[in-house]
Amino acid sequence: MLNIITERKFIELGAEVPTTIGGEYKVSIVDTNRGNVEFFPFGDTWHKNLILNRGLESFIVPYYVGIWGNRPPSLSKIFFTNSGNGIFWGASTGTSAAAVVATQTGLQGTLRQTSTTNVVGSGLTIDDMVTGSRSMQVATQFAATAVRITDINEAVINSAFISSQSATPFSRFVFPSTITLEIGQYLIITYRITGSIPSIVTDIPVSVSSNGFDASGTIRTVGTYDNLFGGIDANGGSGIMGSCYPYVTSNYPSYTNVAYSGTSYMLSATAAFPAAGSALSTSAVGTGVSMTASGNLYATPYVSGSKQSTINLMFPAGNPAATTNIGGILLNGTNGTSYGTMWKFNTPQAKDAGKVLVASLTYSFAAA
Repeated sequence: MLNIITERKFIELGAEVPTTIGGEYKVSIVDTNRGNVEFFPFGDTWHKNLILNRGLESFIVPYYVGIWGNRPPSLSKIFFTNSGNGIFWGASTGTSAAAVVATQTGLQGTLRQTSTTNVVGSGLTIDDMVTGSRSMQVATQFAATAVRITDINEAVINSAFISSQSATPFSRFVFPSTITLEIGQYLIITYRITGSIPSIVTDIPVSVSSNGFDASGTIRTVGTYDNLFGGIDANGGSGIMGSCYPYVTSNYPSYTNVAYSGTSYMLSATAAFPAAGSALSTSAVGTGVSMTASGNLYATPYVSGSKQSTINLMFPAGNPAATTNIGGILLNGTNGTSYGTMWKFNTPQAKDAGKVLVASLTYSFAAA
């Protein structure tokens, strides 16, 4: 939902910026008794799995104990580092073959093994400039078993900041069939997560006009993929995405209190969209608006595996000091005016120095 208020006139239009998160895995077994030969029990192929509600929450929660400081985790924060500073902190296996449900909060059977050891050199980033997505993958290696295990049916991807790692997973999946590990064999689970922001490559049309202010135009997500998604290296990497989205700061697990750190801007009359995946290069008009108070954002409950957060931004009277034509608004920009959600007007509009301009934008996060 995107709104604009000019003086006391309220205009509402239906628009939101969707983000989807999808996961997939592959499994291999290494046999130390046969010269570390590696084989794939379900084929050397990817298997899709469900991102749990807890996983979706991870994208908008700088939890636990301020690991992320004043910013939410980027896509790369899904992947663990050896210091444990990430949402992805290895995996655990269990015995249950019960179907996966988004509200599950852990293994459904008996714990068999847990690994927090990443495979060196496994960091990989894959960009899709057609769909507006970035995929990242790492692999976690379990210890060779000293006893024969015959009943491995499930696995969860664990979170580094959860005290009981298998209790609140990022993701859970059930293997196509039961895995048996002989003495001296060990598992490697390779996990790939894909974040997709369609508005990087597909315009979101806006059509609204009231009180002489025509806000009709287009919404796009602008910036480099590193800015929007973060990066990854062999050890999990460290994302550089700051506050590209609203995020929750407290009230776990209800997630009803949300906050936003960053600055949003009114853009010059000459503002133009950059090429997809490129940084925005334009100048701001007036003073950027910081939004740090929790009352300015609102989180919604889960609906069919989707979570929403809404941000409200107010450009007060006197900003800018004189009546000025603006070409649009950049929402949630944290790195100057180089990236964020850009709402570009079809034609520049006069922001009267005596009027208040309020913009609201809803972000949705859904499991793909």
